Amino acid sequence: MTSQRKFDPNKLDLDVYVQDVQGLGRGKGFKVIGKRSGLHTQSVTVPIKGRLLNLLSMLHKERLLSMQEVAGRFGLILPHDYQAFEEERDALRANLKETEGQRKEIEDELDKVKGEQEEAEEGFSEKLQGLTNLIADALEEDSEDWEFEGEEEDGDYVKLKFGLERLIDSFQALKAQEEES
Repeated sequence: MTSQRKFDPNKLDLDVYVQDVQGLGRGKGFKVIGKRSGLHTQSVTVPIKGRLLNLLSMLHKERLLSMQEVAGRFGLILPHDYQAFEEERDALRANLKETEGQRKEIEDELDKVKGEQEEAEEGFSEKLQGLTNLIADALEEDSEDWEFEGEEEDGDYVKLKFGLERLIDSFQALKAQEEES
């Protein structure tokens, strides 16, 4: 036993210890030969759980422990808090449905913009090909016969650039020829 003045449960380890003892002979007492945790031994923990529940019940009846303290410690929802919890859950569900609707609208708009972008890219590609063909006609050549080192990604752009360079070179050659005559 220890005096109540010196008893400080907060300084004790939070464990349940089981000690193995050996008798020292008749009337001579015992000595501890082993000490271990009993937290995983049902024969130790089941009676302790029952005693703790009885102790909690007694503290509650004596108004030394409230249900709010127990609920807070163990993360429980008290019946009177449950309605507020349900209302918050319902509000979150409604917000989620609204957010899902907004997400769907954004996805639809994104699909529309992607379609418009694809159409614009196709139209741009057709215009580049048309310009390339006009340049090839002016040079009296077929753009399909042109061989050049270009990037495969922007083939239409590279072809147009190549054709423009050939047209400029051809124009400069004609101009130089005209100046000589």
